[in-house]
Amino acid sequence: MHHNQSVNPDEFLPDALRPPARGDTLSFSWTADIGAGATVGTVSEHLRDLQVVLDLGQRWGLIFAEQAAAYAFEREVSSRGPVALREAISEWPGVEEFPFPFIEEAFLDRDLWYRRSARRGWYGASPDDLVRLLSSRNVPSLLGQPISTRHIEYNNPVEVVLFGAGFVLVGTVKLLRMIRDWSSQRRVGDAIADTAESAARRNKTASDLGAWLVDEARAGRQQVPIGELMKYVTPTDLESIARLADSDVQLQLPEQLSGQ
Repeated sequence: MHHNQSVNPDEFLPDALRPPARGDTLSFSWTADIGAGATVGTVSEHLRDLQVVLDLGQRWGLIFAEQAAAYAFEREVSSRGPVALREAISEWPGVEEFPFPFIEEAFLDRDLWYRRSARRGWYGASPDDLVRLLSSRNVPSLLGQPISTRHIEYNNPVEVVLFGAGFVLVGTVKLLRMIRDWSSQRRVGDAIADTAESAARRNKTASDLGAWLVDEARAGRQQVPIGELMKYVTPTDLESIARLADSDVQLQLPEQLSGQ
């Protein structure tokens, strides 16, 4: 079997689906006014909420990386032909249960997949499932690294300098930019400030988050289906997002991240 390790999936991605700075590590800073003379507990709570959002950004980053890898793989097969498909299959022995000519034809005619799979009893799988499987070998190179801390200081505001790479960075920056936008508009904090109404607060935050993602899609900055992102958002995420947006937030981003 021939294993191809030289193809860079980034070569087959449009600008909107490329990791920023071609996956190089970038730094950015988050500052939030949490009040002068804050207790250690208040500072810790803010940092804990920030970590919750960073974790969600990592989950979103994985979705972005999978989407980009699948897109790049289909473009690679279109560009390089069946050899690209054979190389991908050679790295996933379990796929060999599907006859190669059938897989090749299915890329050209998706209806063929469903006709043949019905005859063979392959109900549960789809051409998109196969693309995701074969392209998943490229996800790690697109994903990047978890967001890490370079510097933390509290002298009101609290300042956190972070760094990361790849689509984890994209998912994280998207969320933090949203929180910054909400912070300046006070759309979350002023609407439902009573913690006794936490369920209503979460519902509003979820609604605002969905609406914000729709705006991102209209602006051309959202390439993944909104439902795919929303299903990874937990009630804990919504509560942390809302609390962070209650502060006066500033986000300093390098030029490479300005369009994310």
